[in-house]
Amino acid sequence: AGGNEKHISYLAPGFTAGALEDLIQPMRDGALVVTHNGFRYDLPFLNGTLISMGLAPLPPLLVSDTFAHLPRRGQAFSASLANLAQRFDVKHQKGRMSEVDWSEVYAGDPKALDRLRQYNVGDVRVTLALRSRLLELGVLGPPRIWRST
Repeated sequence: AGGNEKHISYLAPGFTAGALEDLIQPMRDGALVVTHNGFRYDLPFLNGTLISMGLAPLPPLLVSDTFAHLPRRGQAFSASLANLAQRFDVKHQKGRMSEVDWSEVYAGDPKALDRLRQYNVGDVRVTLALRSRLLELGVLGPPRIWRST
């Protein structure tokens, strides 16, 4: 998803290379990228998807990651998105998708695809709200550069 908190863009399964390029253009233009565990999952996956679709890989990105940029916490608490949102009293809470929901998504069920959209857009809202809360509390480190190579 992209854009800001008031308008979140979404690419449904089956998107085209052109639609993906349009979605990530702000990233290529230097927009701050906000993620939760994006250094380990979202950004490498997105980069691989771009390459597999014949598009240029991601440039170096300035990223604020609500998972990777927390202070060291040992095993004191989980840094999952759901746990952090609850722990720090974030207005938006993380949704969930069951194994059955995912099976229906993979089968192409239209209702399941709508639930997937709601789930993904919800994750974006939770991540943005969590970032704001962590900044307010002074416990989120500064953005860092992520490189695709």
